[in-house]
Amino acid sequence: MTKGNQQQNFGMRLLVGSATLVLAVVAAAAMLGSRSVGAAPQSAPTVKLRTLYQFQGASSGDGAVPGAGVIVDEQGNLYGTTEYGGTATCDTGSLAGCGTMFKVDPTGKETFVFSFDGTNGFYPQGSLIKDASGNLYGTTADGGGNGFPDGPGNVFKIDKKGQETVLYAFTGYPDDGSAPGAGVTFDADGNLYGTTSEGGANCGSCGTVFEVDRAGKETVLYTFTDGASGHSPTSRLIRDAQVNLYGTTLRGAGAGDCGTVFKLDTVGNLTVLHTFEGNPDGCNPSRGVIPDAAGNLYGTTDNGGSSPECSHGCGVVYKLDPTGKETILHMFTPGGEDEDGSTPYAPPTLGRDGNLYGTTFEGGGSSNCSPAYNGCGTVYKIDKNGNETILYHFTGGADGAIPLGWLVPDGKGHVFGTASAGGNTSECSGNHNRASGCGTVFEITP
Repeated sequence: MTKGNQQQNFGMRLLVGSATLVLAVVAAAAMLGSRSVGAAPQSAPTVKLRTLYQFQGASSGDGAVPGAGVIVDEQGNLYGTTEYGGTATCDTGSLAGCGTMFKVDPTGKETFVFSFDGTNGFYPQGSLIKDASGNLYGTTADGGGNGFPDGPGNVFKIDKKGQETVLYAFTGYPDDGSAPGAGVTFDADGNLYGTTSEGGANCGSCGTVFEVDRAGKETVLYTFTDGASGHSPTSRLIRDAQVNLYGTTLRGAGAGDCGTVFKLDTVGNLTVLHTFEGNPDGCNPSRGVIPDAAGNLYGTTDNGGSSPECSHGCGVVYKLDPTGKETILHMFTPGGEDEDGSTPYAPPTLGRDGNLYGTTFEGGGSSNCSPAYNGCGTVYKIDKNGNETILYHFTGGADGAIPLGWLVPDGKGHVFGTASAGGNTSECSGNHNRASGCGTVFEITP
């Protein structure tokens, strides 16, 4: 798995559920202040983590490796995907299977919604979105009708009965792009927007921004080059009220090849809002940005920062104001008695209380994951004054390990997420996430 001017003042809404069920954290959020990024994290308070479900892997037909977060509906049901597992075979060994879609109800009961078979997609990696009719939309990074199992991926819809429709199958380089692994977002008319991390007309691995309309017609809105715009966008997009799109590129631009934050307007003009430089700036923003009501953007970088404990830095949490000015809110520094995390793969979530909540997929100090990564990951909070608190250290046991996805609050004081490894089975032992177990769905109460 891989590890990127002036903005209008917008009240953007992050679409993580249905077209009407919008994450209600934006309107209530207060702006964050900067902090001394060298300060140690505060000691963790008592935080309850409840493991809602532990994946069993391919031998049971269950999923394995939930690499994205979940979405929550009005009834408290959670929906997500696993990158492997299911009833078909696209890979071999402990990670056999082409991936699944699942549902977990508030009691922790899991329902197997759909199993990918390669021809209809393989390796669903991004978060889902849900429309007002209950249909779920997402992307697979591989497979699809133009190649099995290693095709360039597709955009899909799965209805309430579990029936899949492939809305668009990518053709790859040099045409429309390939590896659309980050998922999609809506506009008000039901059109879908996303990124491909590879392909496009300019180079084999530069990537694209695309639109798929309700009839399944795909339009390439922008093709990245290996230049100032950055390349390899692996992020989910967000949009503002004017339908401008915002995202990140994993690499490119700047001397450090560290990626960018970009804005794409409705006529295809791309503006680079920030170019990352590595140290002490961030490097490699994997999964995009989130907004607040004042037009600020928040995100994370996998690498960068000034910590000497990681060869390329341990990652940062950053804020961009509406003018594009960056503030580093936190530089991760694993180790020490507080055992800070490292490598925050997904952006944080902005809570109703104005605090940022997120995960790191490494750090935390547990010895149950590869010692080279100094732990199984953490859940962190950054408050309105910029102070970081580690809320939870994953142990690699029943609670899970290596969280890669976004956290999602339900508006009732609970926050949900997934861990891509850990759990109560050894079937996925030795998987690419460097920890035993096939992954978990969890709930925390900050």
